[in-house]
Amino acid sequence: MKKEYLESKDFPVFKDYDVSNLIHVGDMDLKKKQPHSHEGKGLSVSICPYHWSKIARGCMASNNAFCFSKDDVMLLDFYNISENGKNEIINWAHNNGYVIFKNRFMFKYYDDEFESNISGYSLTLEDALYEVGFNIDEWNELNSSDKLEYIQEVNIPVPTNKLNLEIGWKVSDEYTYDIVVTLYSEYILKYDGVYWNEMLDVGRLSAPRGVLFNSVLERFCIKKYKLYSNELNEILPDTDELFGDYF
Repeated sequence: MKKEYLESKDFPVFKDYDVSNLIHVGDMDLKKKQPHSHEGKGLSVSICPYHWSKIARGCMASNNAFCFSKDDVMLLDFYNISENGKNEIINWAHNNGYVIFKNRFMFKYYDDEFESNISGYSLTLEDALYEVGFNIDEWNELNSSDKLEYIQEVNIPVPTNKLNLEIGWKVSDEYTYDIVVTLYSEYILKYDGVYWNEMLDVGRLSAPRGVLFNSVLERFCIKKYKLYSNELNEILPDTDELFGDYF
């Protein structure tokens, strides 16, 4: 594949800060991978394992941490894919049988507990109304413009059986795009993985995260540590300096 394509502005490599040392907490046994991972079938990694251990409490039973090091690591910058890039990924997924287009009811509301906007998809209007806290009588009293603030019927790519079989579990509508991005990045772009540079806020269950593809792990220098060990602490970045106070 031509290098020029790898460096396309439509599919940028993440470069906002150093991600040459990526940490995976847990075992290296793929059979023990948690189903329904938001990062797909690859190896979940981050630069802030301690924050993720708080967020994913109960899912990280292991005290092992593996550091994957590579100076020229190429992770697709998920949140900076261009509109042309997004369309190309969806068209590729559709043409290859990973997604089909269907109507869904997209709901959105503000969650006071997490102090953030929540959105998702439902198969029926009734299910969407339940999510936003309306009954059908209250809904019918709203005017059209107010209704659009909460629920819209949209046509979106949803997973096919082929995608579910490829990943190993039933992919949700909400994460279909994320999952096909990982496939496109691995099969077409030939990158090492994908990086989601999300807000670091444990209280909102949010932190930067990434995935490394199983097909490229042998390209990395891999070293095993114990979680919370001094040796691991020495290679981790100063997250306060990078992101500020996350509490």
